[in-house]
Amino acid sequence: MDPVTQSDQTPHLHEVALAELDVANRHLSDAGRTIDELRSDVLALASRVDAARAEAEAFRHELGREHSGTAALRGQVDIAAVEREELQQRIAGLEAHVARLKKQLERPGRLMVKKALRRGQYAKPEIS
Repeated sequence: MDPVTQSDQTPHLHEVALAELDVANRHLSDAGRTIDELRSDVLALASRVDAARAEAEAFRHELGREHSGTAALRGQVDIAAVEREELQQRIAGLEAHVARLKKQLERPGRLMVKKALRRGQYAKPEIS
């Protein structure tokens, strides 16, 4: 290249380089703003995740308390069912006993006296 031609292009190349530098600076500035916005969004998301984690932990504890309460209630229900079955068996036994007593009361009086005499409960007094 000719030294004159090169020196004539230097101001033009310098202007082109400055224009490219200006464009690069604008892109860098935009990227910086984008990074700041993303950083802000990430911080907001992180605090939302922390809040959701704390809420989930609180729900977990509440669920644990409800589960243990439910287990205790189930235990009480099981005990009550066993007691109910025992009481039903006892009631059935008492009803059968009452039915036997009722049958005994429905017998004629003379049969009851006869039976008692056979047992010796009402033995005839001895005449001396």
